[in-house]
Amino acid sequence: MFLDLTMNVAVIIAYLFIIGMLSKEIHKGYIYQTIFHRLDTQLVAGVLFGVLGIILMLFSIQVNAEVFVDLRHIATVIAAMFFGVPAALGSAFIIGIARVVLVGGFSEVSITAMLLMFAIGIVCALMTKLPFIPAIKFIIMNVVSIAIVYLALYFTLGVFNNNYEALMSIYRVDWIIALIGGIISFYVANYIFQSNQNFYKLQEFNQKLEESNYQLEEMKNQLAHREQQYKSLFEYNQSATFTLDLFGHFQQINKSAEVITGYSKDDLQGSTFIPLIDKECIEDTLLNFNKVKEGESVTFQTELVHKDGAIISLTVNTAPIIIEEEIIGVIGVAHDISVQKQIEKKVKESEEQYRSLIHLSPEVIFVLKDTKIEFINDKALSFIGVNQVEELVGESIFEFIHPDDREIVAYRITRAMETNKVSKRLNDIRFLHREGNIVQANVGTKLIKYNGHKAIMGIIHDVTEQKEIEQQLKDANQMLRELSQLDGLTGIPNRRYYDETLATEWDDALANGRALSLLMIDIDHLLYNDTYGHLQGDACLKQVARSIKASVNRPRDFVARYGGEEFSVILPETNLDGALVLAEKIRSDIEHLSIPHKSSKVKPVVTVSVGVASIFPKEHINTEDLIQTADSGLYEAKENGRNQVKADTIDNIKYKIALKT
Repeated sequence: MFLDLTMNVAVIIAYLFIIGMLSKEIHKGYIYQTIFHRLDTQLVAGVLFGVLGIILMLFSIQVNAEVFVDLRHIATVIAAMFFGVPAALGSAFIIGIARVVLVGGFSEVSITAMLLMFAIGIVCALMTKLPFIPAIKFIIMNVVSIAIVYLALYFTLGVFNNNYEALMSIYRVDWIIALIGGIISFYVANYIFQSNQNFYKLQEFNQKLEESNYQLEEMKNQLAHREQQYKSLFEYNQSATFTLDLFGHFQQINKSAEVITGYSKDDLQGSTFIPLIDKECIEDTLLNFNKVKEGESVTFQTELVHKDGAIISLTVNTAPIIIEEEIIGVIGVAHDISVQKQIEKKVKESEEQYRSLIHLSPEVIFVLKDTKIEFINDKALSFIGVNQVEELVGESIFEFIHPDDREIVAYRITRAMETNKVSKRLNDIRFLHREGNIVQANVGTKLIKYNGHKAIMGIIHDVTEQKEIEQQLKDANQMLRELSQLDGLTGIPNRRYYDETLATEWDDALANGRALSLLMIDIDHLLYNDTYGHLQGDACLKQVARSIKASVNRPRDFVARYGGEEFSVILPETNLDGALVLAEKIRSDIEHLSIPHKSSKVKPVVTVSVGVASIFPKEHINTEDLIQTADSGLYEAKENGRNQVKADTIDNIKYKIALKT
C-alpha cells in the first residue's frame, strides 16, 4: 500500500511538470502572469486536473471489488489552490463522474464516492477565500479533503462491508502519504508555476533592457550628431560666434571671432569682453548684456576696437543659455557691418547733400504726379507767394499757371507721360503770384520715379534767395526754442516749460469747467552719486524719466523734471480716481525697473513716492494751491514709509478755497 500511494505522488509530480511545460509553451510573455485568473484557463485547468484524478484512479489500491484508495482528491485541491473555484468544481465533477463510469459502475459505493468527490470540490472552492498564506490554505484544504475521503471509506468499508480491519490498515498509512504527498505536490506545483512566471518576467525584463539599451544608443548617436552640428555651426559660422559666462568672460570663440577682433582664441579665452568695446558704446553694451542675463533675447549694435586699433561696427544677436530652467551664460553672434555702415554713411551724406542742394538751390524744384504737386522746395514760397510748402503739395499745377499757358502745359505733360519723353529745351511759362503778379520763368523737366510712380521733376528759376534764408532762420529758431524747453539730462520738458504748460492747462480747465490733476514724484533716498557715482546717478534719473514718460499714454498728459530728483505730471481732464490709478502705475513700473539702490532705507532698488492732487479750478484759487496740495500728498507718502501714493483730501481743498473766499 505504501508503494502504491507513493506511486500516486510520483504521478502527480510528473503530471504537474507536464502541465507546467505545456503552459510555458502556450502562454508567452507577460500574459502568463494573468492566465490563472482567466475563466477559460480556469475551466481548462479543471479538465486537466480532472484527467489527473482519473490517472490516479488507474494507480489506485483495490481494497475489495468496489472500494479503491488513491490520492485523487489532491488533484482537486491543487486545482482549487492555483486556479480558483471553476477549476475546483470542474475537476471534482470530472473525477466524480469518472468514478462511477470507469471504476465500479452504478453501485451504492461508487455513487457515494462520487458525491463525496463533489463535496471535496465544493469545500475546496469555498476555502479558496480563506485569509491565509497559500501553504497553510493548501494544508487546510488537504486535511479537510482527507477527512471527507476517510468519511467515505468509513461508510463504504465499515458500514456497507463491515470490514473495519481493512479500514484501520488504510488509516494507518494513507493519511501520512496523503498529507506529505499533498505538501510535496503543492510546493512542486508552486515551484513550476512560479518558475514559469519568473522566466517570463526575466525574459520581459531582458527585452525591455535591450530596448532601453537600443534607445540609449540612439540617444547617444543623436546627441553626438547634434553636438557635431552645433560644433560645425559654431566653429564654421562666417560671423563671429561666442559664449560668455554671467560675468562676461569668453568661454568659447570661433575662428571668425579671432579674425574680427584680431586676437587669438588663447588671448580671448577667460577674458572679459568689455576692453574690446569702444568707450562710447560700453554703457549701452553692458545694458543689453544685463537684459540677456535676465532672460531676454536682444539684438543691438555696438562698436569693437580691433587689435590694430581699427573701429569695427557690429550687429550682435544675443540670447541666454538656459540649462534646467537656469540661465548659466550668454551666446552671441556678431556680424561685421562696417561696410554697410560706410555705405549708409555715404548714402546719408549723399541724401543730405541732395536735400541741401534742393533746399539751398536758388531755383524752385518741384515734382508732379499727373498734374498734382507731390513735392516742391522752399524756393516756391516767395515764387508763388504762399506761406508754407504744404499749401502747394497736393494742389493742381494749373492753379499757379497763367490761363493762356495752361493748354500747352497740359499737352506737354500728357505727351511726356504717354511717350516717356520730355523736351530738352527750356519752356517759357508764365506763373501767377498769389498777389496777382505774373512771373515769367524758364522751366526744365525730366521724367523720374517718385515713391515708386512715374513723375515729372521740374526746375523753375528762383530769384528770391532771401526767402530761403528767412525760412532756414525760422526753422533754426524753432529748434532753439524746443531745445530751451527740454531738460539737458533727461530729455523731458524742463521746469520753465512745465510752468507755461500748467498755466495753459489751468486756464483751459477753468474756462471749460473740467478737472485738472497733478502728480508730484520724488525718488526715495536718492544718494546715488554718493554710492554709485555721478554717471550712475545720471543714468538712474534717465531711467526714471523714461519710465514715467512710458507710463503716460495720452497726448495732452505732460511729464517734466521739476527739479533735482523730483518729477511732475500734469493730467488734464482727469479726476482723482484716474490720477490715483496712473500714479500707482508709475510707482509700480519704476519699482519693477529693479535699479540697484543699496543705500535706500525702503528697498534695495530705486523707488518713488507720489503725491496726487485733483481739482476743478476756480477763480479764487490758482496753480500754486494745486502744487501745494500735491506736495502735501507727497509729504504724507514720505511720512508713511515712502514707496507709495497719497492724495490730499477733497475737504482740504475746499478748506483752502473757503479761506480764499
